[in-house]
Amino acid sequence: MRMQVSVIIPVKNGAATIGRAIQSVIDQHGVDWELLVMDGLSDDQTEEIVSTFHDPRIHFLSQKDAGVYSAMNRGILKATGEWIYIMGADDVLATADLFASILTQTRENDILVLGRVENVGSPSQWVRKQHRSFFGWPILFRNTVHQQGALYRRSWLLKQLFQEEYRVLADYDTHLQAYLQFGWKSKSLRPWLTTDLLFARCDASGISKQFTWSLYREELKIRRRRLGIFIWLFSLPIVCVKYLLKR
Repeated sequence: MRMQVSVIIPVKNGAATIGRAIQSVIDQHGVDWELLVMDGLSDDQTEEIVSTFHDPRIHFLSQKDAGVYSAMNRGILKATGEWIYIMGADDVLATADLFASILTQTRENDILVLGRVENVGSPSQWVRKQHRSFFGWPILFRNTVHQQGALYRRSWLLKQLFQEEYRVLADYDTHLQAYLQFGWKSKSLRPWLTTDLLFARCDASGISKQFTWSLYREELKIRRRRLGIFIWLFSLPIVCVKYLLKR
């Protein structure tokens, strides 16, 4: 029987937290799921911790990769589920019936289901405690979709693999492309569903929440590539001000 949901956890040296992440997946009921732990040759106890979970639905694959999006793409290509959920080794799913609740709401043409994420552990005042993912025109100027607040249709994501040249914002690039492809449609025909469900509780101390210039450089590069010179020029001073304020 084909899996309904494939969960992908990219990890390198995540021994301190990955046990909690895996347990939150094991606790899911009401759906057929598989878990792919895509390890980047960890040199801590990550593999040993994963091996303590004796569940045939859990697959540990370890090899050298080119970064987190490379690991995600490897997982997407190996996944068998109709839907794909990507979470960090330091995240936990919010409820034990999360996937079952989401799948009761999906429509046949949906490529994405969006929900809420709770950010925990951030030292920055600029990180909101809760992030509600949505698609709309603001995505032209900021990433409005939190990756852990998105469930992806695998058949669509296979055509839209993450661009591994980006180190931090390849998910923004993917989300922006989806909006540019389908955002012009009427509301009832847009192939994404926005819910009020809390998807996950996520550690918010990672690189994407540190507001380095490399983050904003990627943001500008994506905008120039996908939106053209005029929007890039318009957003350039805005991005610079954001960087200065958040630093």
